Amino acid sequence: MEHTGNPKYDWLLAQVASGYTTVLGKEDDVLWNTGKFGVNVNQDLSMIKSVIIGEQLEQVDNPVEYLKETKTKYPNAEINITVPNEWGWHEQFKPFKNPKHLRHYDADSLINDLTEAGLTYKIELLDFKGWSFFVCRCKGVSS
Repeated sequence: MEHTGNPKYDWLLAQVASGYTTVLGKEDDVLWNTGKFGVNVNQDLSMIKSVIIGEQLEQVDNPVEYLKETKTKYPNAEINITVPNEWGWHEQFKPFKNPKHLRHYDADSLINDLTEAGLTYKIELLDFKGWSFFVCRCKGVSS
């Protein structure tokens, strides 16, 4: 399946164009299995330059701890995150029906989790055919 023209996929591909990448979570297996990401988890973790957390933060019990652990485990990596912005979805996709989602992010709650995890970030909002996503590029803040 080709994902060209979908802003979320195009954004992710642009973030991981070079360097070793690893993916945490596989909400969209079709995308992760395309082989375009150069996933190589057998390398020294300090060599990983990009981590993708794709549609996972809304599913974990403690997203702040999850982000802190990721930042520690991959100290040299940029952390690229996508989360659904279900508040921005077209009415036909509501109410929220995914039972795996423990929370529904808006910009403020996402910013709070990223800040509490000690990350610097740039957040963009992408819309695609009635679906809306927050996409984030993050780096750990030196303590």
